[in-house]
Amino acid sequence: ADHLSVLLEHAPDLRLHSVLADAGTLRRAGAEAAWHLEEVTSAVGARLVLADVAAADGSPRHDPRLLADAYESVMAGA
Repeated sequence: ADHLSVLLEHAPDLRLHSVLADAGTLRRAGAEAAWHLEEVTSAVGARLVLADVAAADGSPRHDPRLLADAYESVMAGA
């Protein structure tokens, strides 16, 4: 939610359709973090899409295949 809030501060006219977040990261962050992300996402009229996109090795990066699949799902829902 913090990344999204900062992005919107710097680009207040930015229009978003969807916000994609890693489900596992959000689970670990807890209910309050999930609620805050949902609030920020809703406030800009976007839908929150949760998917497992993190690399399995625990490094702070995305798994390219999982991310591509998540993008495909988001685009199909557009």
